[in-house]
Amino acid sequence: MTVGANGTFMTSTDGDTWTSIDVGTHTTLRAVSASARGVVVAGNRGVIFTSADGTHFSDVSAPTGRNLTRAIDAWGSFYVFGDADFVARLR
Repeated sequence: MTVGANGTFMTSTDGDTWTSIDVGTHTTLRAVSASARGVVVAGNRGVIFTSADGTHFSDVSAPTGRNLTRAIDAWGSFYVFGDADFVARLR
């Protein structure tokens, strides 16, 4: 999985062939994390989207204008991190 400019989210099963998936934003995405519980993508101006299947996403954006640059799955939750020490926990 990879993310990028203009809401780009792409997946690949082999690293050669990539499929673009519409997350629902044109905002630059900077972080992605996946686990058996689903996928979270995050990016500029606090945008966060989650998906149970990696295909259909829901907007759960944070009430912040900060850029979110990292996402992890840990301790039973997804966490996103951003500018100025911003941290959000997603259940």
